[in-house]
Amino acid sequence: MVGLGFAGLAPFYGFAALACLQDLSMQQLARQGFTLYALAILSFLAGSLWGSANVRVGPEKTSRLLISNAVTVIGVAVLIVLSPMLAAALLALLHLFLLYYEIAHSTAGWYLRLRRQLTWCSMPAYGVFLASQLLM
Repeated sequence: MVGLGFAGLAPFYGFAALACLQDLSMQQLARQGFTLYALAILSFLAGSLWGSANVRVGPEKTSRLLISNAVTVIGVAVLIVLSPMLAAALLALLHLFLLYYEIAHSTAGWYLRLRRQLTWCSMPAYGVFLASQLLM
């Protein structure tokens, strides 16, 4: 799982690198690829949160279900409505929000350590992508 998790960072960095190229078709591919991949990972993480609600009861179960669904719906809306730069910025914030929620409401363990590492390792790719969009 650790290897797959870190391999999953490659598309973030690959699309961020493409966004820095002068070729307009590569920039367009990077904009679509980066934001779609960010949404896919966000949805995967929200699904993990949703799945973990099964072992909870009461308000904790309800909040996990609502947050997991709301994050995905908001992420889709952001991608449809906003520019790639704003969408990427908000998707990054949603990734950080999910991490914060999981840290605040989960027990420590291998999954939480991995989540923290992967989220923080993805943030520089967001930075490169966003910087490339500012310079276009």
